[in-house]
Amino acid sequence: MCVDPVTMMMVGGAVGAAGNLFAGFSAKQTADTNAAALENSAQQRAEKEKFDTERADNRFRRVQGAVIAKAGSTNIDLSSFSDVLADDAKESALEKQAIHVSSQIDQQNLRFQAAGQKAAGKTALISGIFNAAGSVVKAGTNIENDRMLDTKYGKLGGRGISIDDGIDPYK
Repeated sequence: MCVDPVTMMMVGGAVGAAGNLFAGFSAKQTADTNAAALENSAQQRAEKEKFDTERADNRFRRVQGAVIAKAGSTNIDLSSFSDVLADDAKESALEKQAIHVSSQIDQQNLRFQAAGQKAAGKTALISGIFNAAGSVVKAGTNIENDRMLDTKYGKLGGRGISIDDGIDPYK
């Protein structure tokens, strides 16, 4: 079995290039999947904001209803409870605003992370392409170097290195 060094260098360069391309595409796919999951989490956080706001509204209505019921049961004029009702309304508005701001911050952070994942995926893909090109160039350089050495020193007996012929090229 004769092993042609030029062929082996070409095959090695091609395999290296393919491996680099695969790694780049794979890293981009993983990053895109992670980005999609983060975008989905941001959307779920927006849905949770709606739910939390509704819950806060329901809690406020229950508290306000209890205050009005208490006022009615004591035969006290409802206007004397107006400060309590106004404070409860302000507290409810602040709670809903806090829910909104917290949700917006969470969504923004998740979308920022998603954008980072997308950028990392693009970078990995570009890196894989350049590494693949580098593998091809390196193989070509090795082939050219081998050709120049053959020209200067001649091939080993005019043929490539054979595994079966028992020749040790290092002696």
